[in-house]
Amino acid sequence: WARLRPIHIIPNSCFISRMATFSDPSYSASNYAKFRPTYPPELYNTILDFMGRSKRKEGGSIAVDVGTGTGQVATELSELFDKVIAVDPSEVQIRAAIKKDNIEYQVGKAEDLSFIKSGSVDLVTVGQGIHW
Repeated sequence: WARLRPIHIIPNSCFISRMATFSDPSYSASNYAKFRPTYPPELYNTILDFMGRSKRKEGGSIAVDVGTGTGQVATELSELFDKVIAVDPSEVQIRAAIKKDNIEYQVGKAEDLSFIKSGSVDLVTVGQGIHW
């Protein structure tokens, strides 16, 4: 499967690109970030509601975003949580990620989050990371 390179047409644009594995030298993290759809603000309000929180940040709150890519979800979470740990298996993606003081980026896989102490985080998200 890793060798498949289907043509991917991005809706509402004339941009056509070959989807490449994230480790492929031809992979463009900047194009990914440019054309990756974002989530509506209502999603993040729903997360706060689900957690029973009315405030944006609470002292010591930590979120983990798995499959963060270039940090679109992590960036939004950084407005809601004191610290965000953003994990992605692609070093290329992490290097191109949106930088914020309270986001800690890690190269890693969802299958191994052993660097995070059990019970130490308030939220774990995966924003469309599973289909990759």
